[in-house]
Formats: sequence, structure tokens, C-alpha cells
Amino acid sequence: MDSTRSPRRQNRIERLIKGFIEAGFDIPNPVQTSAANMDPQRFKSKYGEKITFWAAWILSEPYRLVPPTRLNPTRLKKEVCERIQIFAPGGGFVFNTVHNVQPKIPIKNILVIYEAFQEYGAYPIQR
Repeated sequence: MDSTRSPRRQNRIERLIKGFIEAGFDIPNPVQTSAANMDPQRFKSKYGEKITFWAAWILSEPYRLVPPTRLNPTRLKKEVCERIQIFAPGGGFVFNTVHNVQPKIPIKNILVIYEAFQEYGAYPIQR
């Protein structure tokens, strides 16, 4: 069995988040949506009234399939919009990358992300 898909491994993230909430933390950093069993919509629905989501968008996520130099700006804009639509309604969302911006990321992609946030990140959030 693939260890990244085992039930034991899939529950690690959620156990940590539950523990953070119980300990009084209100902003886990980062929210890495590429982690096993980390469905953004489910986590927002389940924990959105208890915690603020920091980041929730990872510049490296799409790179598992697409090299950083070949990312499509349309795809980036769509992903930014999706993360905002999932995490921002009702508040409790700090838009940011999870990790540092890596050297191979084209500047034009950073600008696309920034512009998409400016377009879609103002309250009230449009769905």
C-alpha cells in the first residue's frame, strides 16, 4: 500500500489541527492543501469557525506535474481564485504562499498571483 494513502498517515494532519485548536492556537501555518487527506473545502467547512487559515496556496503544488517555468498564468489565476472562494468567505483567511518563492518561479507568475488576489480577494468575496 502506498504510505501516503494509508489511513494512519491521512489522519495525521487532522489530528494535529484538532490538537492545535484544543491548545488554543488559532492560525496554523501553513495550511498545506497538498498533504494527504487535506481537502480545502472540507477543512474550511469543518474548522472555518475555529481557526484562521494561513496560506492555503502553495507555489510548489502544481510543480509536481508541471515544471515551474511552464506554469500557465490562466491555471495560476484559477487556482488563486479557487483558494479565495473556498477559504475567504466568512473571514479567517490570510492569503499567502506556504513556502518561500523558489528561484525558478518566473516573475510573471508572481505577478499573475498578485493580480488575481487583487481581483478576487476583496470582500465581499464573489463566488
